[in-house]
Amino acid sequence: MSALILRRHAPDWASAAAEYTRSGRFDASRLLPRDLPHGFPRDVARRIDFWNQEFDVDYFSCRARLAEISLRSCLAVQDAEVVAVGDVREASRKLRSGRYKLCLFVDDDDWFAPNVVSALRGSVLAADVIRWCAPIFRGALVQRSVPTRFPRWSFRLQRYFFRRGGATRRLLNLWNSRKDRDGLDRESINFLVQTNNYAITNSFLSKGGELAAVIDHVRASEHLLHTDFSIASLPGPVLSLTNKHPCAVTQLPALHGAADSTCFRDRVERFLAEGEQQDLPEAFQWAAGLIAETLDLFSEVLATR
Repeated sequence: MSALILRRHAPDWASAAAEYTRSGRFDASRLLPRDLPHGFPRDVARRIDFWNQEFDVDYFSCRARLAEISLRSCLAVQDAEVVAVGDVREASRKLRSGRYKLCLFVDDDDWFAPNVVSALRGSVLAADVIRWCAPIFRGALVQRSVPTRFPRWSFRLQRYFFRRGGATRRLLNLWNSRKDRDGLDRESINFLVQTNNYAITNSFLSKGGELAAVIDHVRASEHLLHTDFSIASLPGPVLSLTNKHPCAVTQLPALHGAADSTCFRDRVERFLAEGEQQDLPEAFQWAAGLIAETLDLFSEVLATR
């Protein structure tokens, strides 16, 4: 094995689903961390309740099945070992042993290409951090490319112009709205590294880096912006996908006042419609089975009630 895949800590969706099936109740707030990560809505427990009112396939069962699909994606990666969920200490020990060259990170609903390790191994492993393009699947595919030169400065400039608003933000949005060569919509990246588009090498640890500082992509982005660790940005093939499905926490519809839970059904219908119309470019063919399983799951969700 030459790489580790560290799955970030996540709720035990299967146990939550079993309890909900048995009792018809579950306190969704028990699943939430004390300090909510970036982008998490504060009323997420209430949104989960609305999901369960609208669909027979409860939220916890849906997330458990998405986690199974993601795990199969990780296990299919060639020349990699999947580390137990959230076991940062074990991953650090293994990486320091010298038997492993890379550590990749993933949420429990995202996917890797089977050849991601071999593609990275052929890259500049002298860098402390390697990142690559970070497309999203949210029914439609959305491309998010990363600049291959001066990663910190290009990201800082993008963030500066976007935050200025007005004409500069409109110009940036116009630039990012161009289609890529496969006809996919483009979107700017929100952080220096995204959820599963980066890996660290064992040189990161040998220079005093700590795995705990980079396991979360939001914290990792800020940490890497303000440290001297070297970053290599790769052009080329699509090596991972971020799965922004309808029951991703950040995708659950906002609830204002006396909300109508049918907004959840509308979200699932739109996700399915876009997914069924999407023609997969050649670079994304490795994900065809994962996408098909995901669409089948939400077709089942939609068919209930």
